[in-house]
Amino acid sequence: MQKEPLIINVCLTGNVPTKKDNPHVPLSPDEIIKDAAAVLELGATYLHIHARDENGYPDYKKEVFAKIISGIKKINDKVIICVTTSGRIFKKIEERSDALMLKNILKPDFASLTLGSFNFPKEECINAPATIQALYLLMREKGIFPEWEIFEPGMLHFGNYLVNNKRIEKPRWINIFMGSLGTAPFNENMTRLFLSMLKPDWRFALAGVGKFQYRANQMSLKTGGHVRVGLEDSFYMDGEKKDPATNIRLVKRIVSEAKAVGRDIADFNITRKLLLS
Repeated sequence: MQKEPLIINVCLTGNVPTKKDNPHVPLSPDEIIKDAAAVLELGATYLHIHARDENGYPDYKKEVFAKIISGIKKINDKVIICVTTSGRIFKKIEERSDALMLKNILKPDFASLTLGSFNFPKEECINAPATIQALYLLMREKGIFPEWEIFEPGMLHFGNYLVNNKRIEKPRWINIFMGSLGTAPFNENMTRLFLSMLKPDWRFALAGVGKFQYRANQMSLKTGGHVRVGLEDSFYMDGEKKDPATNIRLVKRIVSEAKAVGRDIADFNITRKLLLS
């Protein structure tokens, strides 16, 4: 089967990483914009955005998202922008959905939609069915596509149920996470289970957490999926945690891996056609 050109989705910073975790993680809006510009030059065409204020702290306010998105769009106005609606730090739906209020050129193309509750190693992330539905309806009202975030098979089972019962539209993009303590482990059997639950026309990326990022990316290349890569999910280039990663090095590595297996890299026009048309 002919595999699609590879879409590289970069998760630049997340809500949790600090300079103590990795000195290269971009924290301020300007640092995030600088890293975004660099990875877009290397082949990334999709950016998953968490907002950080000028002091590097996580922020939910649309004004902070606007500064970051505006800076990125000045560099490249064809990039796919996805904003987070994560409940890991900000719990109220008004906070989680504030970035969905952005308009015109600042309006994101996608927003994350996690289809269930789960545990991170040190805290919970609650996504009640009513919250999932409310976020989805708001995205639909604003013309923003949901980016499904799947951390265990039950979430994908729930997503299938929602689509089959016409509660939500079929997904345009699914991130399948493996390797985070408290959720699905990364291994071939788990990967096969996830992929068996996808409908043939559902586009997915495998996202490994921590030391599993590179292996999940390789598995996605092999199975015809796309990739999510970046410092939000993994701080190191190696499993021994001796070589701190950068977003640039992580993207360079997956581009090289794709070329080695004969997989083309999707450009901005191809990415927009695959995800938005």
